[in-house]
Amino acid sequence: MADIEELIAIRLEKVKKLTNYGIKLHPERYEINHTLKEAINLEDGSENIKVAGRIMAKRKMGKITFIDIQDIEGHIQCYITKNNIGEENYLIFHETVDIGDFIGVNGKIFTTPSGEKTIEVFEYVFLGKALRPLPEKFHGLTDQEMTYRERHLDLIMNEESRKRFLLRSKFIKLMREFLDEHNFIEVDTPALQNTASGATARPFIAHHNAHDMDVFLRISPEITLKKLIIGGFNNVYEIARDFRNEGIDKNHLQDFTMIEGYSAYWNYKDNMKFLRNMIIYIFDKLFNGNLLVRIGDKEIDFGGEWDIVSFRDLVLKI
Repeated sequence: MADIEELIAIRLEKVKKLTNYGIKLHPERYEINHTLKEAINLEDGSENIKVAGRIMAKRKMGKITFIDIQDIEGHIQCYITKNNIGEENYLIFHETVDIGDFIGVNGKIFTTPSGEKTIEVFEYVFLGKALRPLPEKFHGLTDQEMTYRERHLDLIMNEESRKRFLLRSKFIKLMREFLDEHNFIEVDTPALQNTASGATARPFIAHHNAHDMDVFLRISPEITLKKLIIGGFNNVYEIARDFRNEGIDKNHLQDFTMIEGYSAYWNYKDNMKFLRNMIIYIFDKLFNGNLLVRIGDKEIDFGGEWDIVSFRDLVLKI
């Protein structure tokens, strides 16, 4: 098997071919009319379907070629023939396009005899060259450290990672939706603080050149949010990026997101009730009414009664 330098050199030669053919290496835009997730649910016979994505597979069988294209939410098979795009364009496609490249296609939806929804391509537009090959197809990105350090590769190759990122995004959206509907006001407070505030964790220290003074990346937004309560914000919250300069593991990052909020006239029992209602609201929307949620190797019923236990009792028990 060729080493990485050889593979990159081959792809750079294809960049030259693209240039010689007068094909734009980096088109400034490509107008789609459907996402891949939408396209795969269209009726057979739907025409002028314009989608775009990264090529994840390419199979040539004589005068026809199948490719699979993918984005963060979906993928679809595309069917390319000499008859539809012309012999010259078909030749250029195979001379210049690799797995990993970006492409836009325009075509018609049909379903193959094996039951796979497919786009019959009548036109394609080259949208970008991947100079490095993707990780090996069947094993994906299996090195755990690499999945954390090269997250973009992890997202390309691992469907579970894509689902996890989308789930996180939807979770935050629903949390914000619930808080907004209950008259909480979202705010944005400074990440740079004069004091290492909010907790006992070790802070990151930076230097403010204009004022010639040391500042701290916030450990939490707590003090600033409480000042807003003083200023008259009765219900306030922030989805904040926070920083703690201490140990790191898979459940404990030094650079992390925290949701923190305060209500001026509530006690802890009000907070407990509100938090329970918010979690149930989010999970109900995320999992289509199913509140039996798997976390790790356990299933937890969030729809049942929630035990009220003191933190002290849990420490003594565990």
